[in-house]
Amino acid sequence: VSNKAFVFDGSGDAIVSGATSLSGNPPLSYSVWFKTNSIITGNNSIVMIGYADGTKSIGFRIDSTGYYRFYVYSGATNESVTTTIKAEIGIWTHATVVYDGLKSKLYIDGKFTLQNTNTTTGLALDPSAKVALGNYINSVGNVATVSANDSYDGSITNFRLFNRVLTTDE
Repeated sequence: VSNKAFVFDGSGDAIVSGATSLSGNPPLSYSVWFKTNSIITGNNSIVMIGYADGTKSIGFRIDSTGYYRFYVYSGATNESVTTTIKAEIGIWTHATVVYDGLKSKLYIDGKFTLQNTNTTTGLALDPSAKVALGNYINSVGNVATVSANDSYDGSITNFRLFNRVLTTDE
């Protein structure tokens, strides 16, 4: 922790918490402040809920080319959406993802950015779903420490998880 923010160096560290009240296909929202130091080849995972079993996670990251990406992996295709907005190095940014049970919407710095369009299958979180900041949870529920390719290099603060869809005003 530095200046009241969690600091990740892109080498496999993470903050992980259980999310035992989340299972199945709950409506949810999450918001996070983050500041990126560098973009590494790989996932640059900022937030992940669930784990990387192709049908059991929702999250927000920066892809290896620097664009924001949010996803719901629930068995349907095209539920990963890459924006046309590149992450800015060294700038605090706020992101909110709102998931209503079928559609996800991404807001960057309070402005609607994009939503997914394939809404054929809802999320399928296991009762043992975890919440991870700064890294990726692999298919057996562990932090992906074997490779730094999933880690985030930057700071994260004020992560909030809501068990409902936030309104536009919120």
